[in-house]
Amino acid sequence: MRLNASSVTRFVEAAPPRHPARWAIVASWDRCAHLSPHGTPEFHRIDDDDLASRLAQNALLIEAALPRLDRLLAHAGGNWNIACLTDATGVILASGGSPARLRELRLTPGYDWSEGRMGTNGAGTCLVTGRPIVVAAAEHYLSAFHDCTCTAAPIRGPGERMMGALDLMGDGARSRGAHIARVTAAALEIEATLARC
Repeated sequence: MRLNASSVTRFVEAAPPRHPARWAIVASWDRCAHLSPHGTPEFHRIDDDDLASRLAQNALLIEAALPRLDRLLAHAGGNWNIACLTDATGVILASGGSPARLRELRLTPGYDWSEGRMGTNGAGTCLVTGRPIVVAAAEHYLSAFHDCTCTAAPIRGPGERMMGALDLMGDGARSRGAHIARVTAAALEIEATLARC
């Protein structure tokens, strides 16, 4: 894997004290070099017809995920939290949590949170790597999200086909370690539910 030296340097300089640079994050920053890390994020929402089609195609996934989103939020702690479900491309299908933060961060159905559009983030980077990930505070490529910590896990269907991601977002790095097991377990439960359908 070849990494852009400027991505590595900028990541190490931005990392909190005593926080080791993680190569999954550095590699993501390298993939995000086409984005401007500072300024207002360019949120993108797909059109209503496209969203309606995606919701219909993913109806079973959404049905299986909704109770898990509620459970994640119930046990999250912190000052504010959001739980969301994306499809395989990073478009949000369902979400819940702090209404103000949902609006502010455009974490409602139809918004595209793919890594290519929103930089290093829980759901988007999880979908690229295909494994659970924590993106804590300044690990986000876009500085607008440095007050957030995202914990995400992939959801796979038959034949290991990527179906989407489950993401729990909260305030700051305090939620970094506690959520990875819960989010991963919830994603596995969703997979098991879908396998029985």
